[in-house]
Amino acid sequence: MSITWQSIGSLNFTVLGGNGLPRSDNNKKKYLVLSKEDKNRKLERIKLTVNELGYFLMQNDFPYDFTDDIIHYVFWYKNYITMQQAQEIINTLIHVGLENIIVCENNADIKSVHDIEHYQVFCRKT
Repeated sequence: MSITWQSIGSLNFTVLGGNGLPRSDNNKKKYLVLSKEDKNRKLERIKLTVNELGYFLMQNDFPYDFTDDIIHYVFWYKNYITMQQAQEIINTLIHVGLENIIVCENNADIKSVHDIEHYQVFCRKT
């Protein structure tokens, strides 16, 4: 069953623990078949962009299993930015209103990328 906006509202500005949020079986498979070389190339491009701009917002290639009204992004950053600051920056980029942006972070135990600081971002389509 897909995750709804109502069920994630309390996640804003939190650190997700446990097993995190689920992905669809299709996205799990896509992630597992991605080669290490492809992952590394992608991360290098992200690092270059973050080093140049200070932060980078991109749609998640392997989103969690959300209903169709939610878009899953990842906000990568170079120098520490609070989740609240990230939310404000994201709103200037995609203009959906702060009430339609949830920013949270995966606990280190469940992060798939440790080399670049990042937040999970969930945006409700308006």
